Amino acid sequence: MSMQQAAVTVTVAYTGQSISNTGGTVKETFADNIAADVSATATKWWSYIADGGTHNANLAAGGNITFTLSALVGALGTVAMTKVLAFVFLNKSTTDSVTVGAAALHPWAPLATAETVGPGGALVLLVPVSGLTVTSGSSDQVKIDATGAGAAVPFSLTVLGF
Repeated sequence: MSMQQAAVTVTVAYTGQSISNTGGTVKETFADNIAADVSATATKWWSYIADGGTHNANLAAGGNITFTLSALVGALGTVAMTKVLAFVFLNKSTTDSVTVGAAALHPWAPLATAETVGPGGALVLLVPVSGLTVTSGSSDQVKIDATGAGAAVPFSLTVLGF
């Protein structure tokens, strides 16, 4: 697996409500000032990337995975977030929905209730000014669940923060 640094531009059309997008839902959370540059304050970046250069992770049909935001394990070591500026989950399945959030033991407050992300959908949380808190010592967790999926679900998850 190779790692590359690249510039990323994200454009968000904000209407104040959830937006349906090809069967999925984009959930938006914004601070008062959304004009701030996320890259100016983010000091940590973590992505869940599968081997083989696909830049996707595959969740087995009927399976789930839980990520601890204060200890995100990756190929280059462990990243400990204290604030999340951007959380981007992409469901790359063309047929199955998954849920994101509602971890059993220590659910992260912004995703304490599970959000359904349809085929081809995305879940995006952006708070570029103040960030969403990861409570120290609480092991705040996010669960990705494909319980109802009929096949493996490809997905990607990227977290920016400090």
